[in-house]
Amino acid sequence: MVCLGLATTSIAAYAIYLERTGADVFLAVPKKDENRPAQLVRDAQRHQLLTTLPSFSPGDEEVVTLCRDQLSADDVHFIGYYVNGDCRFHLDVLDSTTLNRFFRGLDRNHRRLAYERAGRQLDWVISRLNTYMRRLDGGILVRTVLDVEQGALYYYWIDQNVYLTGLTMDQPKVLIADEKLRRLANAIGHLPRGGSYPESSPIMMQVIAQDDSA
Repeated sequence: MVCLGLATTSIAAYAIYLERTGADVFLAVPKKDENRPAQLVRDAQRHQLLTTLPSFSPGDEEVVTLCRDQLSADDVHFIGYYVNGDCRFHLDVLDSTTLNRFFRGLDRNHRRLAYERAGRQLDWVISRLNTYMRRLDGGILVRTVLDVEQGALYYYWIDQNVYLTGLTMDQPKVLIADEKLRRLANAIGHLPRGGSYPESSPIMMQVIAQDDSA
């Protein structure tokens, strides 16, 4: 009984530690991806790098095409596509020289790994939040924006076990990137709610102008 009591106390203390520090977020997603075989396809003209992972299938090519059209060194810098907990592919413009000012620490390759892993960790966090959202009879989260000091990280629910992540490193472009990713998520599948900007708004005019120039 004494041993059982000590074990129960230890487990409870550890659970409190995880809850307060957020360490469970990092423990929830194993770092098994760092050595996974990947294929790289570069588009030198648009400074885009496509990374396809083992779960990638021919049916994902259409999604890649849609993502390419929204990716830009001006605003949307990274997009990841996830199905059943695995990243099928991620696409980025991190090699563009216009983004040099954002790389004072991690290099491009390490940043790609960090962004892809963050996408899987974010899905775990969203799943926990959904537990509470359902209690409020509001359904699940379909659009989440983590607006940080330098840019933002985006999560869009597409369908059951299918979601999209995006990232901008440029703080002034957070709203523009958000609208472009919303339109991308709409084009891929389910229509994420959360509203959109009127066609006459400055943000939408910039998005439409970029789409036309592409």
